[in-house]
Amino acid sequence: MTRQRGFTLIEVIAAFALMALALTLCLSVASRAYRQVAWSDANARAVLWAQSLADEALAQPLAIGVQEGETPDHVFRWRREVAAWVDPSGAVIAHGESTGLLEISMQVSWLDGEATRSFSTRTLRLPSPKLVTGATP
Repeated sequence: MTRQRGFTLIEVIAAFALMALALTLCLSVASRAYRQVAWSDANARAVLWAQSLADEALAQPLAIGVQEGETPDHVFRWRREVAAWVDPSGAVIAHGESTGLLEISMQVSWLDGEATRSFSTRTLRLPSPKLVTGATP
């Protein structure tokens, strides 16, 4: 009598269970990696948008006040606030003086699923000779 060689049903089920477990772990890691890449992409785009707002502010006379808007693709909303810089000692330097500084605060926000994410930055700038005292549309 010859003995047949092969796998038993329990061995086949155990092999499928191990493969299912390994596949579940791999998909879980891939899903987390995808979310991390998407989060990093949104953050990088927000930083670039804030940088472009800062560059735009350097190229034109600044208006004291608040300007808001959104990107052309309606993904990011931005807010830029220009104010006279307040010295850490508490003294306000008048924006009309040539030695006065302007503080530019920029915030970019976007929706990430159901959560609102944001990036903000501040910088200082010397006022241009053609300083406008009201916000422009």
